[in-house]
Amino acid sequence: MECFRELHDEAGASGWVKGVLDEQKWDYQTEAAAGEGRIDYFVKTPRCNFGIEVKRDLFSENLKMTTMADYFEQAASYARALEVPVFLGPVIVDHSVPSATYTGGTTAKALAAFNIFGGRVNVGTLVFFNGTGKYSPNYWGMILRGGVFWSGNPQGRYGCDEYGFNSRKLSVVSSTGSKQTRDPLKAPRPTF
Repeated sequence: MECFRELHDEAGASGWVKGVLDEQKWDYQTEAAAGEGRIDYFVKTPRCNFGIEVKRDLFSENLKMTTMADYFEQAASYARALEVPVFLGPVIVDHSVPSATYTGGTTAKALAAFNIFGGRVNVGTLVFFNGTGKYSPNYWGMILRGGVFWSGNPQGRYGCDEYGFNSRKLSVVSSTGSKQTRDPLKAPRPTF
């Protein structure tokens, strides 16, 4: 994936994420306070708020699972502090295999497993689906709890509202012991 070489550093990866946010015309704050840390982007949309934590080389086959675990732990702490989902990104996948990204299926593909298990603590991924032509365009999406949280593909927004959000995923999971609840995301915070 030499064409994605700018994603080898965090500034380049952040540029990609900023491009998505600007294209969608979403309000966002950079380096927003999140507990004892700072999240790269706190985003406000017409439907909900969420966070994005930018990491370089998430598409790389050389990414170590221990590194991904560290990223996950950081994102989970931000999600708890902000009480919103947090997405790690950008992740690049081949559009022809989106199910490996979010459905899980019967095979525990690393990214699908991450999205399913991470979603239980409100952590997902910001994914660039690298299309191959007219019938499989390039588009962005956010994956949470094994499904589409938001889709930037106007032709592929099945089950999504007019803003591209999946109302079945617009919740925050909390658990105490074996009791698990999913509370609707709070109304968007005031503009920054």
